[in-house]
Amino acid sequence: MTHFAANDIIKNMNVITIPKGEFVVIPRKDYEELTELKKWIPVVKPTRGELRVIRRGEREIARGEYVSWSKVKYELERRLNRSRNKASG
Repeated sequence: MTHFAANDIIKNMNVITIPKGEFVVIPRKDYEELTELKKWIPVVKPTRGELRVIRRGEREIARGEYVSWSKVKYELERRLNRSRNKASG
């Protein structure tokens, strides 16, 4: 491709500016699955009470008052194993 042809292609390209932190890259297959899934999940406008709870949760997260998913999962597995041991013992 010559320099002239490359410039013509670049001039015809659309430029998209995306704010930092707003851009996510996922494989096309995952994107297609997500768009298909969105057809089945309704978008629900939260009530005032729900928005209040969401804001409170966001403040708690900002203060570091949360438990990681890995810790929750570990604790749930531990409890499940403990109850299984009691049932079999």
